[in-house]
Amino acid sequence: MTQVKVAEADDMVYKLVSSKRSLSSNHERFIMEYDRIISQLDIVNARLNVMAEMRERQRQEYGRGLPNDALFKVKETAKKKLESGSKLSFDELKLLYGEKNE
Repeated sequence: MTQVKVAEADDMVYKLVSSKRSLSSNHERFIMEYDRIISQLDIVNARLNVMAEMRERQRQEYGRGLPNDALFKVKETAKKKLESGSKLSFDELKLLYGEKNE
C-alpha cells in the first residue's frame, strides 16, 4: 500500500514539474510577445510625435486652422525647394516672402 502511495506521489511530482516547465515556456513566449508589441507601440508613438511636431510648426506659421488647399501645398513645395537650394520662380518667392493674407 505504501508503494502505491509513493508511486502516486511520484506521478504527481512528475506532472507538477512538467506543468511548471510548460508554464515557464508559455510565460517566456508571452514576455517575448509583450516586448514585440511594446516595441511596435514605441515606433507608432515616435511617428505620432513627429506628426505632432510638424503640426505645431504649421500652427505657428499658419495659425490654428491648417490650410488643406492647393496654395498650402504650393507654399510647402516652394519652402522645400528653397531649403534644398533649388531655384524658385517669382510667384513662389512672392508666396514665401509676401504678405500673409490668410
